[in-house]
Amino acid sequence: MKKTLLLISLIFMTLSSTATELKRDGWNLISVCQDMNRSDIDMTNIEEIQRQDGHTIYTGAYADFSNLDALASGYGYWVKGVKGVNFASGVAQNRLEKSLLRNGWNLMASCEDRAKADINMTNIEEIQSQNGDTIYTGVYADFSNLDGLVSGYGYWVKGDAGTLFNAYRGNGSCTEVTDTFPNFIIAKDNMLKDVSKLFNGFTVTATTDSEVAETSMSTNAFYGIVDGASTNALLKLNSNYSNGSRFVVKVYRAGTLVGIGTEKVFDVASISIDFGVIDNLSCGGE
Repeated sequence: MKKTLLLISLIFMTLSSTATELKRDGWNLISVCQDMNRSDIDMTNIEEIQRQDGHTIYTGAYADFSNLDALASGYGYWVKGVKGVNFASGVAQNRLEKSLLRNGWNLMASCEDRAKADINMTNIEEIQSQNGDTIYTGVYADFSNLDGLVSGYGYWVKGDAGTLFNAYRGNGSCTEVTDTFPNFIIAKDNMLKDVSKLFNGFTVTATTDSEVAETSMSTNAFYGIVDGASTNALLKLNSNYSNGSRFVVKVYRAGTLVGIGTEKVFDVASISIDFGVIDNLSCGGE
């Protein structure tokens, strides 16, 4: 009998530490913080779980119409049930970052409580809670009325497909490398837009010691290897840069500088510049 009571107590403590309470009757935006197969999900008092693309796990009479086999950590899901019901969200054990799957709004997870000031908003336009409270960036930042993210709940995150969103920072973080060219500014393309692109979970940015003020009819390709993969024609420089302008590629992950290339010199007679190889990134493979 004592063993049975101990087992029940352990189960209760495990569930209570990972459970997220549904705050309203009907649909709730909930985080998933560890990968779960459909057969492992506790659907007690839960009517449906729905992914952003509409794939659903049903219970009851409609269970056979389910077309969602698993829940992926780092993403948010719609969970339908009665207010006060607890949903087992799971626990993130290590740093948890997932890419936005589409341009625009994405349903993402929060697997830890985090104040607004501690949220990495790199390449993120907005974050919105289910009740409409929002964190803005850019010119609308002062209109933000969401103070932070709450563990276990899902949030709408607006950005470009491929942008990394950090659901859980873990016990450690990316190791920041020293910026040996701190005074360089972000380079411009032929339309005077920043030369900074998403690439395999990293943000690859071309920086320079020079300024350019006019658009150009052509571009100079700036290519190389980042974390073992070729960037091909990802970066394009404004062709109006003066001969001898210096350029350096910097690689970021979740806002942290994790890699930096060697200095390259602009040659107006060349249509391309090889920035070389940037490997051994401090957050590579996470």
